[in-house]
Amino acid sequence: TNDAGKKETRTDWVTVTVFDDQAAWIKDNVTKGQPVIAEGRINNSSYEKDGETVYTTDLVATTFNAFQATNANAND
Repeated sequence: TNDAGKKETRTDWVTVTVFDDQAAWIKDNVTKGQPVIAEGRINNSSYEKDGETVYTTDLVATTFNAFQATNANAND
């Protein structure tokens, strides 16, 4: 809820790193915007861009599950 009392929706994006067979499965089966659950460890790192240090926090996934999209009005 914002200061005026109006409900707001916020999206948080998290970079998730996956490897090998898991990465191939995700590439073939998960679409942009599809809800997922990922479990793993947090990895903090940094790199240089335009002379500035950029800090990142990524999730290195050990478990990854995707939800199938459903149509709530399918039976209407």
